[in-house]
Amino acid sequence: MVQVDTRFSITAAKADEWVPIRPGADGALTLGIAYVIINDELYDKDFVAQRTFGFEDWTDEEGVQHIGFKTLVLRDYVPSQVEAITGVPAETITRIAREFATTRPAVAIGDRGISMWSNGVFNQMAVHSLNALVGSIDTHGGVLAQREAPFLPWPELAPDPLAEEGRAQPRVDHAGTRRYPLAGDVYQQLPESIAEDATYPVNALFLYYTNPLFSSPQVGRFYEAFEKVPFVVSFSPFLDDSTAYADLILPDHTYLERLQDVALPSSLGYPVVGLGQPAVAPLFDTRHTGDVLLEIAHGLGEPVPRAFLWRSFAEVVQYRISGLWRSEQGDITATEFDFFWEEFARRSVCSDPSYNFGEWGRVLATPSGRFEFYSQTLRDELAKVAGGDLEGLLEELGVRPRGDEVYLPHYEPPGAVGDPADTRCHGEPRSHHWRHPRLHL
Repeated sequence: MVQVDTRFSITAAKADEWVPIRPGADGALTLGIAYVIINDELYDKDFVAQRTFGFEDWTDEEGVQHIGFKTLVLRDYVPSQVEAITGVPAETITRIAREFATTRPAVAIGDRGISMWSNGVFNQMAVHSLNALVGSIDTHGGVLAQREAPFLPWPELAPDPLAEEGRAQPRVDHAGTRRYPLAGDVYQQLPESIAEDATYPVNALFLYYTNPLFSSPQVGRFYEAFEKVPFVVSFSPFLDDSTAYADLILPDHTYLERLQDVALPSSLGYPVVGLGQPAVAPLFDTRHTGDVLLEIAHGLGEPVPRAFLWRSFAEVVQYRISGLWRSEQGDITATEFDFFWEEFARRSVCSDPSYNFGEWGRVLATPSGRFEFYSQTLRDELAKVAGGDLEGLLEELGVRPRGDEVYLPHYEPPGAVGDPADTRCHGEPRSHHWRHPRLHL
């Protein structure tokens, strides 16, 4: 076990080897390892040929030539060059690469630490490319593709009248826009958007078990935002910093008093669903936040109530869980849902521990149906957001390469807030409005 880390962490202390690295340089190190594996022809040639896309140079249907992962790595990531970027000796890179490629199965894991840099997307692409090189995808001892629990899908939503009239409001956090094209949500953006009315005035803010006035890295920005929101509601059962600042407190039950479905995060490969049930009756006059939101939804004008078909949160949980029963999979089976629910409530867990290897349509759900060194998904998403101005978008995001390299794993120097030339230890940095690249997951 080799731990690559900027510090001597607990994991590094327990690993066989700790490899110190300069912050944000993980992608470069990974590609230096890939260089040795490819150059020494230690990669899994069968897996790469049959299950990957973009390894070799290729010509598309329009006759345009593209460079592949192999060409890019052998051109730009010689271990001596990588040493200058990462601080990891070339000899160490070469040795680890050969150990990794000749000890099967081998797995490369990039956790959230390398994703939290401005180059996080490319860092993760680079790390996962090592698994493809040695064929450690959907195999015993390799990386598995999580099978999701078969929850019953949410009902179809009624058309939004505002959207039909062309008056739909954009997202206040800019997720899915030119600013954050790959993001599902960007809560870190909220204080800036609210404080500066960057999108539109926010008239209400609901807080559910969150305390940004304490846990945020920039607490001051959240205070500015809270000052501008006329109505703040907290559902916390604890009088934390943000709850004390709220206009209205609607405390939820504590975890021992609350019904809650618990879907296991991606980890085992197969789905596991838990059920948190009340162990004691509520001690005080509290209400489940789900029930409060349902009541609010039913009090709003159409078409909102039609999107919330349930009278209680308990009904919501049973609705979603009924998908497990209908799938006829897992370790609980019953002819009637009532019997299924009774057994599920008794066990408080339902799982389907089977895993079938080789379901490539599920495992490699990409446009090519293969592991993509050259990410067509990234290419298509950026093109969709760019609206014909890809050059401008890449410039705004701070992405330096151009052409095929944008969609291949590559090293992107990490950005940082502030002016690197400013070495002062106090006061406001001279260029605190400078923005680092924002190609966030």
